Amino acid sequence: MKYLFLTKIKEIHNDASLREMVIIDIVSLHYTILHCTAELDQLKKGLSSLGILNIINHNSSIMALQ
Repeated sequence: MKYLFLTKIKEIHNDASLREMVIIDIVSLHYTILHCTAELDQLKKGLSSLGILNIINHNSSIMALQ
């Protein structure tokens, strides 16, 4: 049994099926990356509105701990 990104593959009948599964997984991965990027942007906006982002940007020692 083989695995692609989100798909468990029991049997691949031909190259077209494999290509289709790879395309589906690429689209799924792309969607996941876009969703994570949007979530990080919202976190950045939230930290900025609380003033925490400015503190982090001005204190490089805090960034060095990460």
